[in-house]
Amino acid sequence: MIRVFLFVASLAIATLACSENYSRDPRLVGSWRYVENTESTTEITFRKDGTFFSKVIKDGEKYVEVDGKWLTRDGCLYYIYTKVSPPRVPSGTRDKDTILEIAKDYLVLVTAAHRTKKYVKYQQ
Repeated sequence: MIRVFLFVASLAIATLACSENYSRDPRLVGSWRYVENTESTTEITFRKDGTFFSKVIKDGEKYVEVDGKWLTRDGCLYYIYTKVSPPRVPSGTRDKDTILEIAKDYLVLVTAAHRTKKYVKYQQ
């Protein structure tokens, strides 16, 4: 059942990408890190194939890991979560951030919660 859902979700993203001018901004490809404070760090890797992996570390422990798919359109970054561990949000959840700036070594996003975050590019 989960495989069927993931397949349908993948088709939905592919359909959106083709029918509504979604794309993948190649400047996002790579690994990015946002350090909120000494206790909380977010890392996300955007892959060329449109998948991503993200993890949040809080107090030195894994808080959540997310696998999913990503697309861009009109200055926005769209996500669909295909696997979340532990399941803090359901698989299939969609999210959107606004891209304020993309430079060679940093990325500035405004999250759906209206928080501005500056991610720094790093090598894995």
